[in-house]
Amino acid sequence: MSDNINQPRRTFIKIGGVAAAMIPIAALAAKNDAMRSATKYVEKSPDPAKTCTNCFHFKAPNGCALYPGDTEINPNGYCISWVKKP
Repeated sequence: MSDNINQPRRTFIKIGGVAAAMIPIAALAAKNDAMRSATKYVEKSPDPAKTCTNCFHFKAPNGCALYPGDTEINPNGYCISWVKKP
């Protein structure tokens, strides 16, 4: 009889564990679309001198300090937050 009482709790713990394990996977696959839109990010810079590669915020190979968790930043891209590397 005690097995029937604990079954809903066991199911809840199993589902909760799977959900918790999926959070980092979803975070890695996500783009930061809201921030990209706010900074008017484009995949190709209109000015060859102002690319993500030359920006202070760019983190090689495809990251940016302004877009946490976003690993799909084009090195040839551009946004209005561009700041020349020192």
